[in-house]
Amino acid sequence: KFHYRMLKGTPQNVITDACARYNPDLVLMGTNESAKDSGEFMSKTLIKVLEQSHFPFLALPVSATFKGKEKINVMYATNFYDADNSALNKLLKILQPFKKEIHCIHIDLHNDPHLQEKVDDLNKKLKSDYTEYNITCKLVESDNIIKGFDDYVENNGIDIITVSKIKHSSFYKLFHHNLLEKLLATEKVPILIFPV
Repeated sequence: KFHYRMLKGTPQNVITDACARYNPDLVLMGTNESAKDSGEFMSKTLIKVLEQSHFPFLALPVSATFKGKEKINVMYATNFYDADNSALNKLLKILQPFKKEIHCIHIDLHNDPHLQEKVDDLNKKLKSDYTEYNITCKLVESDNIIKGFDDYVENNGIDIITVSKIKHSSFYKLFHHNLLEKLLATEKVPILIFPV
């Protein structure tokens, strides 16, 4: 079923109020990576709504097209947080009807030798706890997080990116939200954002 309403107010307030009213399983918002000003406005609006709500958001670029693939390639960005398990379970629930391969990746900016140990430990956990799913964790070396995302998406035929929105200090939020804004304004594939 499809239902629509025209509401007055700023996008941030209208969308936040609508989320509270409808209690959605998923919020869908468009982004526009081709028009710089529009893309930045839409990504900033989405970030502001994310700060005030607790629902999963699917950011859908205007240029994205449904390809009708038999299996979708999902990139899950991890920073080895404890909340990854909760986010992964939510992701699997939303994507339950689809055949999927999940690429759990971490961008290594500083050639940290200890990160491979974390990846190996996570792969052991994934193999024991998620035996029925095709999930593999990989370390991706790059000098820039956004470029690392872009390259991985391009080289691995990724259909959707998933990230977690985690509550942190104001200083962390300043960096993390700027990074998420850039990602939303530049990526050409849908981005699924989980609050955890």
